[in-house]
Amino acid sequence: MDKKAISPLMSTLLLVVFAILLGSLVMSWGKGYMTSIGEKPADNAVSETCNPADQLQIRFINGEITEQQYADMKAKISKT
Repeated sequence: MDKKAISPLMSTLLLVVFAILLGSLVMSWGKGYMTSIGEKPADNAVSETCNPADQLQIRFINGEITEQQYADMKAKISKT
């Protein structure tokens, strides 16, 4: 039995390197996956599916217009 094996230090080092590489791959994949999920829909997607009153409410909720602008525009929309 003259066979030699790798030392315990080398086997531990190989396991640590493997774990780091595997963790890096998983984190890289997860970051790309979460970025693709978190993307905002295009503005035209909302405008195609919503009526003007809903669009106005979305703009108000997102903070794009003030409460006074919202009230004025809502009054104009309800008149038509």
